[in-house]
Amino acid sequence: ATLTGKPFDLINDPSWIKSGGSGNFILSTSCIGFTLSVGGTPPMCLNGYGVFYRLGSDA
Repeated sequence: ATLTGKPFDLINDPSWIKSGGSGNFILSTSCIGFTLSVGGTPPMCLNGYGVFYRLGSDA
């Protein structure tokens, strides 16, 4: 849509926002691989959660 200049119709569908489109994810996760680390990530919306997770050493 950006390349052709046509509007992105899906963005106006209520299901798009309910599924997390346009930065409305209630649960935002980020895999940090095998790194042993402590930290956090901000949620994408006011009533959301942001979580890091990592893979175990035996994965």
